[in-house]
Amino acid sequence: MIGADSVTGTTENPVPADAATEAACRGLLNRLAWLVDHGDIETAIGLFTADATIDRDGHRVTGIDAVAAQFRARPPQRLTRHVLSNIEIAADGAQTARSRCYVTVYRSRWSGDEPGLPMPMTGPETLGEYHDRFRFEDGRWRIAVRTVRSILDVTAQPQRKP
Repeated sequence: MIGADSVTGTTENPVPADAATEAACRGLLNRLAWLVDHGDIETAIGLFTADATIDRDGHRVTGIDAVAAQFRARPPQRLTRHVLSNIEIAADGAQTARSRCYVTVYRSRWSGDEPGLPMPMTGPETLGEYHDRFRFEDGRWRIAVRTVRSILDVTAQPQRKP
């Protein structure tokens, strides 16, 4: 048992995907993180389906144009590194799969000209979860739904549970 899922509230144990599906979906997760972290937003957008949905802590956008706008709105003077861990991938069928994982985000910001590397850091800024749904189309896997849940964040204020 892996504990309650923060999105569904269930303790469901996923059915593992076959090796090829798992490798493809895991590669897709890692590729998206790498592309975003290195500023290749246009290639990152291509990893989503045309009807993709992203839900970030309840703020939802649907359709590739809205997804693209969200990625293009990233501040240019910010360096990020998304570190994914505890990745689980399950098959929902021959053409669909899902995953969940932790994401630890490191960020550094600057003003003026881009500084050289390494940049200073104080530690991770956010620990969250990604819950993704994948669809196999046009000969490859793509992300159809991404749900992002922030669990710990250095800027968060204490909240009361409803």
